[in-house]
Amino acid sequence: MLADPVSAEEIKFSYWTDAKPPFAIVKDNKLISGIIKDLGDEIGARTGFSITYVQLPVARVEPKLTSGDIHVSCITNPKWLENAASYGWSPMLFMGEDRFLILKDRTTISEFGDLKGLRIGTYNAYKYHQEIMNLLDLNDAIGIQIGGVEVGIELVLLERLHTLIDFGTILKYHIKHHPKGYLLDLAEKPADRFDLFCAYSPHLPVKYRLLDQAIILIKEQGVMEAILNRYE
Repeated sequence: MLADPVSAEEIKFSYWTDAKPPFAIVKDNKLISGIIKDLGDEIGARTGFSITYVQLPVARVEPKLTSGDIHVSCITNPKWLENAASYGWSPMLFMGEDRFLILKDRTTISEFGDLKGLRIGTYNAYKYHQEIMNLLDLNDAIGIQIGGVEVGIELVLLERLHTLIDFGTILKYHIKHHPKGYLLDLAEKPADRFDLFCAYSPHLPVKYRLLDQAIILIKEQGVMEAILNRYE
């Protein structure tokens, strides 16, 4: 164990209100499983810290991280946060991707140019790859804001959208579990690639290095890969 269990601290992890499986699996308003909880629990097991989970709207995560009302926000990237330099950052957890969800044998996306003229399901205020943003800004592709991945999937199935952009991990999970998932696929071209980390509040009540050491062990022991594979 990396920390003294006698002086175990409570570490508050955030998960965002709109988080979808497999990042967060919620039942009766309680986080019961998913990548964020599995990772947090593994960190707790290696440090002896008490890990609790706080649900927050996306817009409140960074202010709460800054104030210390939450201590850790995982599955994020410095490019996505306004005050990234004020936080501690964990070792890289894993590489993530945005992917294009499509109907099999209907839509082909092998390069960004293939998006011209397509209706693309997007999320409000989300920053996509710059080439996608350029196409949307020039109206060369049509961005249609949707309220969530479930809505986007149904619109793709109804052919009201040509494609939906979301985390590849989320889309793979839904393809596997949707009753019509056999009709869906991920396009050859990724929409974006990025490294994913945990951000630490400047008011984290323990040394950053203790969480870093736990995460390094989780990766070296193959546990991070096993968590991801659990939800494939």
